[in-house]
Amino acid sequence: MKRYLSLLFLLFMFQVLSHSRVLLESKVVFFSKSHTEGKVEFSGETVMLKNVKDNVIYEIEIKYKDIDYVHPVLWNPEIKDFKNNKIEYYFYPVKYIVKLKNGDILDVVGRVKEFEEIILHAKKGKTKIYSYYVDYLVFKDDEARWQNMNTPEIGKNFLIPHPNVIWFLYLK
Repeated sequence: MKRYLSLLFLLFMFQVLSHSRVLLESKVVFFSKSHTEGKVEFSGETVMLKNVKDNVIYEIEIKYKDIDYVHPVLWNPEIKDFKNNKIEYYFYPVKYIVKLKNGDILDVVGRVKEFEEIILHAKKGKTKIYSYYVDYLVFKDDEARWQNMNTPEIGKNFLIPHPNVIWFLYLK
């Protein structure tokens, strides 16, 4: 009887754990225009999004399988550290265009943590892909310059991300 109950418990846990994540075929296009394909992994079947419609923000729950693509279009800097004449910034996407498979286009605002760091299962192996990035504002000789983007344009990083971040995430 104990063995039977143990087996039932294991089957139950397998069922619970197998439904806690979703794997979807995908194509990822980075800002550099390079791309890769594989299966992206999400925890759970749905994501909560803040969609702007008629100047009102609505929270909606969307199934990942109903998403055609996710496209981050605006990044917001958050200061993480300051030392040795440079400020470390994390640039998180705060505006997305999300197209659903039924043709609807969502104007999504706010951070969506589920889209910031995604596990990709590709032919070459498992990796993480990101829609946020890190840059350093370096001060030298009375000039401020972004280290990774190699530009003095302070506002450039809000609309033009690092080349290695997700630009389009197509879900099949």
